[in-house]
Amino acid sequence: MTIGSWRIDGDHEGIRLLLRSGAVRLDVPRGSEALSGEAAARQVDAWFPDGLYGEEGASTLAEIGAAFHEVVRWGYDEQTRGRLKGVIRRALRDGRLVAVRLNVPAPPGSIGDEEEEAVQVRAEVRKEEDETLTNPRWSVPRIEVGVDLFAIVTYRDIKAPVDATIVISEVDNGTGRQEVAKIRTTVPTGSGDHKVKWKRKPEEALADLKEDEASGDTGPLEYRFKVEASSPRCTAESGPLWLTNTVTVNLVKEADGKKHERPRVVVLKDALGDELRVKSRNGAAKFEKVLVGPIQVRLAEPRFTDLSWSMPQVAVGKPVDAVFTYEDAIAGMKVDVVIDEVNRDGSSAEITRLNVELAAASGEAKVSFTRTEDEAQGDIDADEREGDTGPLEYRYRVKPEGGRESDPSEPLWLTHTVSLRLENTKDGTSFPDGQELALIAADGTEHRAALAGGQAKFEDVVCGPMTIKLAPRSEGARTP
Repeated sequence: MTIGSWRIDGDHEGIRLLLRSGAVRLDVPRGSEALSGEAAARQVDAWFPDGLYGEEGASTLAEIGAAFHEVVRWGYDEQTRGRLKGVIRRALRDGRLVAVRLNVPAPPGSIGDEEEEAVQVRAEVRKEEDETLTNPRWSVPRIEVGVDLFAIVTYRDIKAPVDATIVISEVDNGTGRQEVAKIRTTVPTGSGDHKVKWKRKPEEALADLKEDEASGDTGPLEYRFKVEASSPRCTAESGPLWLTNTVTVNLVKEADGKKHERPRVVVLKDALGDELRVKSRNGAAKFEKVLVGPIQVRLAEPRFTDLSWSMPQVAVGKPVDAVFTYEDAIAGMKVDVVIDEVNRDGSSAEITRLNVELAAASGEAKVSFTRTEDEAQGDIDADEREGDTGPLEYRYRVKPEGGRESDPSEPLWLTHTVSLRLENTKDGTSFPDGQELALIAADGTEHRAALAGGQAKFEDVVCGPMTIKLAPRSEGARTP
């Protein structure tokens, strides 16, 4: 497979997807037909139907996604497949990806030998003599307002200079065209890429935007161009060019008109429906490279749910993960995991804070927590002084900077091993081996252990107050 080229398997008339990089000319096979971006985008589901082609189709999707820096794990699910399809559709519409329909040779014997030979001769003549203007395209699919770029057309086998006109139109709702510029140029002899410089000034783009608003156009400000020449003719139209600019959103409180000083996550949805997220500073949020067109802005409200521990009980001194789900945040956002020691009556005291950096706008995060033996013993001593009769319990909350903190997590209980030596207080002798003892832990569970060498060992006991007693005699049990 050529780098940046993917053949679509199945009965799809020999479709190939080609990756376009800046002003680099695409190596489109002679005679192939380039599909329009919108027409190709509508075919993505047919090219990559759910449940078909198995690993081969999934591999093609993943390879194309990787070309656009999409990270895909092996064995991805249908949600990821849908996300990758969306990436391909956007790339087809903005010209970063081009779909071409290849000319498939006729099967052997479908035409006579003489006719086949004549076709080959005519093809050779065209290969040597045809003058062509093809593949009109922009040097970049997006550009800042007022910055120069190039309209490019590929020419081949031009015998004499060709007078041509680059006709640039502003596109409304994907169909309407309004001519905004005509640039006369001369295509030189030979073969190569002919470039014509152009830019849309800020005041011109603003006028175009106002006309779009008046006509109810909800898409981004979009420009395409055609090349007009008497011979050879170029019938294709370029892909879209979208203008971008910088948008600053000032956050003002409705109550008093003052700025929101504390940092907030601000979400901007552009004219294509894609969301951009930034964190405000000093009451303002700055978005760069925003598509010129209608936008929607809102304040994000990060939510933290499903707070749990990787295990409900853990031995003293062993690590355990605090795990939670988050939504409507921003990649790189830092939050505090506040861990409290909680008493049976509901009172609590903060014992530590752990910092977590969120990897995306939504997802799952975790942080490791360990309570050492000395720390746990200090918590137990404090509970005894306060008269707490419950188990040693920890819960955590997630607290974002300047945002609303979560509800408390489920409880975590620490466990330890309890070793007892039992002696007869009358004469100081030990109880005989085999005598069973019962330990009632702070969580109400009963543990049993038999004396061996005058000692009994109880494993995995929840830390906290405990009660110990002789277990009822069972058959065959020895008594003192």
